[in-house]
Amino acid sequence: MSHITAIRQLLCSRITAIRQLLCSRIAAIRQLLCSHITAIRQLLCSRITAIRQLLCSRIAALWHLFPPRFRRIASLSASILFFPAAILYHELLLRAFDRDTAFFAPALLRILLFSAAAGLLIFLLVDLLPRRTARIAGGAVIGIGTVLFCVERGCRATFGLYYGVTFMGRV
Repeated sequence: MSHITAIRQLLCSRITAIRQLLCSRIAAIRQLLCSHITAIRQLLCSRITAIRQLLCSRIAALWHLFPPRFRRIASLSASILFFPAAILYHELLLRAFDRDTAFFAPALLRILLFSAAAGLLIFLLVDLLPRRTARIAGGAVIGIGTVLFCVERGCRATFGLYYGVTFMGRV
């Protein structure tokens, strides 16, 4: 019996030594990986910053090559696309967070068409106003749309169904 106890103690001491050795090696490897990851992260951040600065300077240099007429057209096209893009963004957010329906469904085409039509209508109505008033009205429209989006998402999460804008007006 004493031989079994001696072998058992020897095995336990060997297992403990191996466990300590493995833990120390794992800790060393973890520390080495963390230092390498930190170095890679710093290198990537510096490279990304350099590339971003280079791109911004190149874009600024190219922007001045275009005639003012082209710049006005580019500015106008950006303003035309703003409202459809904002509505599409809100609609896609509602669709992405709705677990009851599939994201890629035939209704996605209707969402795209509705966003384009509603956004262009809002742009046309806001564009009729003077420039300063149009900026204020555009911001108000986006703000109200965002509030309605949040209310719609809250109603969907709480009650499990969407309410129309007319229902919100009657409450």
